[in-house]
Amino acid sequence: MQTPSDSQYPWGREVYGLHDTAYSDVYFAWRKDQSIPAARLQALSPTTAIERLDNRSGYVREFSLRVLMAQDWADGLQPVTKRLNDYVPINRELSLQLVLHWLAHMPFESLVDALPALYALETQSRADFQQVLAALQARLLAPQNRDLVLVGTSHGSAKVRFQCWRLCLALYDWSDLEKVERTIESGDSALARSVEPLVYKLADSELQALLTQRHRLKAMALRRAVYLSLWRRKLGDTDELFSIALWDPSFSIRWLARHWSKDQPQVLVAAYRRVLAEPVSIRLKRYALEGVGQLGRADTMDCCEAALLDVNPSLRKAALVALCSFASATRYAYLTQALNDGDLAVVRMCFELSLNTGDHLAYDDLLPVVQARSQELDFFVRLVEYASHVSVWLSIHLVSLTRLAGADVQGPLKPHVDNFLNRWGRQQIYFAPSKKQWADVDAWIPYETLAPRSALRFALEAEAKRMKARS
Repeated sequence: MQTPSDSQYPWGREVYGLHDTAYSDVYFAWRKDQSIPAARLQALSPTTAIERLDNRSGYVREFSLRVLMAQDWADGLQPVTKRLNDYVPINRELSLQLVLHWLAHMPFESLVDALPALYALETQSRADFQQVLAALQARLLAPQNRDLVLVGTSHGSAKVRFQCWRLCLALYDWSDLEKVERTIESGDSALARSVEPLVYKLADSELQALLTQRHRLKAMALRRAVYLSLWRRKLGDTDELFSIALWDPSFSIRWLARHWSKDQPQVLVAAYRRVLAEPVSIRLKRYALEGVGQLGRADTMDCCEAALLDVNPSLRKAALVALCSFASATRYAYLTQALNDGDLAVVRMCFELSLNTGDHLAYDDLLPVVQARSQELDFFVRLVEYASHVSVWLSIHLVSLTRLAGADVQGPLKPHVDNFLNRWGRQQIYFAPSKKQWADVDAWIPYETLAPRSALRFALEAEAKRMKARS
């Protein structure tokens, strides 16, 4: 496209990239004469007009609004809504005309989709929100549209569900139970949290009815409120309620069940032992191991040790977490045992637990593991990540083990090692390495082979001089 020269039109450079030639030709004609036949505007691309609504030039935005107005293209409601806060007055006026017209005539389903953008105008200083709100409510709150607003509470967008929920509260005179039921049907966890306080006000019979239909309570907030209300009021079979809460998918509710039995830990131990001994789902066994770790009782270690040998890696990982949470005396032994696990997920958990507990893995314990896993790139990547979180000389000593990686692993691993060394060379080094650490590191990367004046060479060369002076 040839942009008009400054000699033809002094404003020619304000278009900032109108790449559609037909669109730009009509735009330049409009800028010259300030008027254009409606037929020419209707022939332009509405998608180009939508794209230009965010142009830096106020004239380009105004022209785009006039194109949409001539075509009555209601699909542009949401982008046009943003222009209600435009700093150019004429653009705000044109946008308001368009929005008010579309609010009265566009399909209701499209209007529901635009609710978040329309209600966002409430916080925008230049937008005439009250006028838009009046037109919006006139359409939404009409008796024939009540059911359509209710359907919007199950919309795919969380923001649309929230706005439709606000409208429903104004349209319908629901009881507390009806509000809870509606949020259950919507499946929206945010709406469920908003009605959680209402659950505590429900009648005893209503709470018991919800308990029997607990499979419908997808939101954790509602299940927790129902269980807690029943427990406080001592309604129904409390043993059954305890069992339901103890094996709930939500950690928050399982923790609540453990809290209820804090004065009777033997009840929890019996429940966990029973599940770990029976052929039940892996999920329940993981919950049992989680509970054992939370209890921290030495008489449950045998359950975890048996699970540490299970064929399922997720159970082995859960057992390792449980054992490391309370068996401090033997924690390091469990960590080194997990290093040899055939599943890398368990090994990753081992690295994570080592950092969290402060029981850092020793070079000599990692050496045979590295030799056995020399062809596993993911293991070496995790090893380098782990090393970056331990003490200075231990970290580079552990990373020196990457020299044992297989030839196919060395290439993909090199960027990770280089990144580690780049950060390591810039650290403040306050402590001296052991003789073994220095010997292994110096054999891996002799400082003479490094680039002159690099931070890594400076750090290693300085340490070499100190080691020589001490010897």
